[in-house]
Amino acid sequence: SAFNITQETRLSCMAHRSNITLETAWSRVDAKNPIFAAFNLAIRELRKYVKQTNGIQEKLPKTLKGGCSTRPWRSYFTIHDSLNTSMEQLNIILRKRQEHYRLFNIDPILLMSVVNLMKPFSMIFEKLEMANIPTLQNVVPSYYRMMNDVRADASDHAIIDELKTEIRS
Repeated sequence: SAFNITQETRLSCMAHRSNITLETAWSRVDAKNPIFAAFNLAIRELRKYVKQTNGIQEKLPKTLKGGCSTRPWRSYFTIHDSLNTSMEQLNIILRKRQEHYRLFNIDPILLMSVVNLMKPFSMIFEKLEMANIPTLQNVVPSYYRMMNDVRADASDHAIIDELKTEIRS
């Protein structure tokens, strides 16, 4: 939008392009990494179960919400963040119901790592989407912040390293 001066050039906004980049990276890692695919499936199934079962959502510190069809990456962040916050309580609730097996494929360390990876992107999206006038002084720092947040780190979980590599590419 910042460059759409003559109506000859059409460039997508930074928030939209970034979301597509993150969504594509997520999908690629999900497709090629069976552990990540099982992790994601377990989270989707758990969210569906909690949503359909009475007496769980209201006992959680954060309800397991999702659904942001125009910005799937935001939905991923919301779901993973609320699950990360509610994991301990969910474990207690599901044990009492003898359904704690629903958490077996959800690695809490990976869950926290995914939330930590996604959190800065969520804040960047908010800044970009709230700006009434898209300007380079918003876009350029956001780009460099994103690139900084996806630098390789030897202490990263292997799946986080894969996600970062896909995002950078």
